[in-house]
Amino acid sequence: MKYLINTHHYNLMTTNDSGRTVLHCAVGHIDVVKYLINECNCDIMACNDRLQQTPLHYAAREGTPEVIDCFLSTGNCDPLAKDIKGRTPLQLVNSRYRDSDTVIAIFKKFGNIKVSHPIHSYVNILLVGNSGAGKSTLSHVINDTATGPFVFGSFRNVGGVVPCTAGIIPYKLQHRTLGNIILHDFAGHSEYYSSHSAVIENLLQGSGGVFLIVVNILEKEAVKQLHQWLTV
Repeated sequence: MKYLINTHHYNLMTTNDSGRTVLHCAVGHIDVVKYLINECNCDIMACNDRLQQTPLHYAAREGTPEVIDCFLSTGNCDPLAKDIKGRTPLQLVNSRYRDSDTVIAIFKKFGNIKVSHPIHSYVNILLVGNSGAGKSTLSHVINDTATGPFVFGSFRNVGGVVPCTAGIIPYKLQHRTLGNIILHDFAGHSEYYSSHSAVIENLLQGSGGVFLIVVNILEKEAVKQLHQWLTV
């Protein structure tokens, strides 16, 4: 390899039929990786393959722990980079045949990566807004674009998600862009505001959440509606 690089000026960004560079293919060999990074200045964020995965994605799935440590220690590698399916290198660790705990421990050392929750944990997404603003349409879009075997309907089908009160429909989804989520669809009728407030407070205890607030900016009531939801 050194002969090709030094004598024939081999282009290190050349890819094979799968779109992988030499660095993608070297993730099982720490000495080769160090040479490519330290002496050849290889681009460790190259993602030309069909899944748009960086060398760290490959290393997380099938490389040695030493290579992963090497990538992360450069400071030039984004451990949160997503491939075409929205997966980060850390999310691919579970597909390893062995030493996944060792690899997760390596990830924990770098970049203040938050891995305190299991990789397969779910994020609460709270979808709120008033009737007629398009909230239901957005909910349908999120549900319709969910992927994988972990797609459930509302109340009776959601494992581990208890319907706290009327006017709230939870969906447990694996989504190609949003990841693993529990989508809480809050009814927009004003009579639910007080109960929604209590439920939201309970949902957010001990864990964060993402709010999606849908209002119709073409209506004069939009600012009032937004203020109502921000104070729930």
